[in-house]
Formats: sequence, structure tokens, C-alpha cells
Amino acid sequence: MITWITFWPVLTAPTILMTLLATIKTFTFNGKTLGGGPIREYYLNHLVLPLVPSEVGLRLVEWFAGATAVQEWFFAVAVAVNVNAVLLPLLYGLGATVISISGWFARMRINQRRSSVR
Repeated sequence: MITWITFWPVLTAPTILMTLLATIKTFTFNGKTLGGGPIREYYLNHLVLPLVPSEVGLRLVEWFAGATAVQEWFFAVAVAVNVNAVLLPLLYGLGATVISISGWFARMRINQRRSSVR
């Protein structure tokens, strides 16, 4: 039977995956630049800038242009945690459903064993 103790990695999966994507070293594949730097820029351009006011966005872009790789990585972790917070209700619902179904199967298995023993 699945419990929250065994299901917790799913709740943290968005943060872990987004952080790993932002952490990997930048590399070229089929003429496209992939990995850390472009991923962190994508987080800035597509996940943060559309949500903040334009003045804050301009300051953030100026800061990002002069940021070190470590500062960019911390920025990516902060974005990943916030995305995870937004997805948490959905992940909680998924977890509750999976745990409920798992419990139902366990109860059915126990009831079948009880029936066969009688």
C-alpha cells in the first residue's frame, strides 16, 4: 500500500527536475545550444518576466545580465520552488488519488484472502 512517506518524491519532482536542468553544463547538440545557461534564461524570459511589473522586470534583466553562474543557479532554484508551489495542489490531488486507489486494492486483496479462508 502506498503512503505519503513513499509518495513524497513526487511532490518535490518539479523542483528537482527544473534544478537539474538548470544545473547541467551547457552543451551543443545538432547545432542547438542546450543545458544550464539557456535553461536559466528561459526561466527568466518565460516564467518570471511575464508575471512581474515592467520596472521590476527591467531591474531583474539588468541583474541577470551581470550575474555569475552561481547567482543564476540560485535564481533558477527559486523559480523551480515557486513553480512547484503552484503545482502542489495538483500533485497533492494526484497523490491522494493514488493512495486511495492503492488502499482500495489492498482492502480488496485482504477481503479476497478472508473469503478464501472461510
